[in-house]
Amino acid sequence: MDEGGLGIKSFKCLNKAYLLKLTWDLKTTNMEIFFRSKFNCQGYTTPKYSKSSIWPGIRDNWLQANLNSIWLVGDGLSVNFWKDNWLGESIVDTFNIPINIHGELQGSIAHFTVDSKTIILGELNRNSPSLSNAIADYKRHKGQDKLIWMPSLDGSMTSRDAFQFVHKVGDKLSWCNLIWSSSLPPYKSFTVWRLFYRKMPTDDHLQKRGCILASKCNLCNCHAETEDHLFFNCFAATVIWNWFSDKFSIQINHSSIHSIIKDRVVIKGSQLREVSLACVVHSINTIWFCRNQNRFEDKLISSSQALSRIRRETSYSGSYPSLAVASRGLQELQTLKFFNITLKLSKAPNYIEVLWKSPHLNWIKANTDGAAHSHPGPAGGGGIFRYHKAGFIYAFANFLNVQNAIYAELHSAMHAVDIAFRKGWLNLWLESDSMLVLDIFSGNSKAPWKLSDDWQICKSKISQMNFKISHIFREGNACADKLASCGISSHTNSIWYSTPTFIFEEFARNRHDLPNYRFRNL
Repeated sequence: MDEGGLGIKSFKCLNKAYLLKLTWDLKTTNMEIFFRSKFNCQGYTTPKYSKSSIWPGIRDNWLQANLNSIWLVGDGLSVNFWKDNWLGESIVDTFNIPINIHGELQGSIAHFTVDSKTIILGELNRNSPSLSNAIADYKRHKGQDKLIWMPSLDGSMTSRDAFQFVHKVGDKLSWCNLIWSSSLPPYKSFTVWRLFYRKMPTDDHLQKRGCILASKCNLCNCHAETEDHLFFNCFAATVIWNWFSDKFSIQINHSSIHSIIKDRVVIKGSQLREVSLACVVHSINTIWFCRNQNRFEDKLISSSQALSRIRRETSYSGSYPSLAVASRGLQELQTLKFFNITLKLSKAPNYIEVLWKSPHLNWIKANTDGAAHSHPGPAGGGGIFRYHKAGFIYAFANFLNVQNAIYAELHSAMHAVDIAFRKGWLNLWLESDSMLVLDIFSGNSKAPWKLSDDWQICKSKISQMNFKISHIFREGNACADKLASCGISSHTNSIWYSTPTFIFEEFARNRHDLPNYRFRNL
C-alpha cells in the first residue's frame, strides 16, 4: 500500500516468487528426478534441454536457492561432504576447487562418519585448521538430513517467504495510507490516486495518447484544459482552494496535490486533520464532477453549489467512526461546527495492573527475556530465578552475537530450563513477556531453525520436570528485561548468586508485591 498506493502486489514479483518456490520444492522433494527426466536436463547449468516455459525460471533461481540454504546434518546420507553447504559455506567454495573436478567429489557426509562423528582428513586438517575445528564442533541433529531456507524463521519456505525474498522494498509514499480511508468512498480515493500519478484523462493527457481533439477548460472557458490548470489554476479551482484555506485557517500552496496534502499537516488535532483530508478528496472529486457535468450533460454548476456539495460530503465523512480526536481548540470547534461534525474528545487513559506473583512452596520461578538491537542485530538474553518467598536464587545475562529478537527470547527461556534441570530444580514455573515463546512451548508455533536441535533437547528435559509456563506484560518483567540489556551492553556472559545492583529497585517492587501499570489511550 505505501509503495504504490493501491495495495496490489506486483505480478512480476509474484511470478518470480512462485518460480523460486517451485525451485525450492524441486530441491527438497522427489520432484527433482521427475523434472530432470521430463526436460532431458542432466544439470542446472546445461545449455540444452527440452522446450519448457518454466525450466529457464527454475534454472535462474537455482543459484539463489543454493546461496540462501544450508543443510542441517542428521544421518549424512543426503549431504555431499564437499559440494553442499552445511558449515556456512561449501568446502569446494572454501578452497576454490575448480568446477571441472566437482563431478569427482561425490562422497556424502555418511561416507566420512564413524560412530556418529565426522572424520577429519589429515590433509584437510593441515591446510585449514579453522575448517577442521568447525567440522569437529558441528552438532548433528537426530533423524534425516534437512535442507533449511535461511531467510525464514523456521527454515521452511512458503509462498509468502518467497515473495518477501524477491520483493525489493521501494520508497515509502507518505500519502498512500491517507487517501485510502474507511470514511471515504473508494472511487473518490482512486480519483486522487490517479491525480498523484498524473493519470487523469484530461485533454492534455488524451492528446499525448494520440487523441486528436480541440481543448478547452469547461470551467472557465478561457484556457486549454490541462491537469494542472483544471484542478489547481483554473478560476473555479482557485475559489475552492481559497475557501478551503479560509475554513481551516491555514495557508496552502495549491499548485499541486502533493503541496496541498503536505501543507495541511500543520493543522492541530487529529480529528480536524482527518476532516481536512476528506475535504481535499471531496474538493478534487467535485472539480472533476463539475467539469464532466458541463462537458457531457451541458449543466453549469456554480461555485456556491460546488462548495455546498463539498461541505455536505465532508460532513458525511467526518461523522464516520474513527480513532481521531480533537485538540479542543476554539478554531477547531468552529470549523467542525461549520461542517456539522460532532467534536470527538479523547478517552481517559485506562490501565492494567501488572503484578508479579511468587511461586508456590517447593517451586522455582524463572523470568526470562531477550532483546536484539535491530533485526537482526546485537542480541542478548537474561533470566532470574526466585523461590516461594520471592527471594533471589540465581541470575544470568548472555550475549548472543548477531541474532533477531525471537531467537534471543527463546534461547533465554531454553537456557533457564537447562539451568533448572542441571541444578535439580524440577518444579519450574517459567514466565516470559513473549507470546511467541509461549506458542512455541505450547506447540502452536515452530522454533527457529537455528534452535531446532536445542529445542528438541529442551523438550526432553521438560518431560522430566513439573513444568508450567505463563505470560506477563513487559512492565512486570523488568528484572529479566534489564538482565537482557546487560547481556547486550557487556558483550559477555555473566551469572550472579546474589541480586545484581542494577535490578535492586525492580527486584524490591516484585518482592513487596508492588504493582506496575500498563497504560492505554495515552
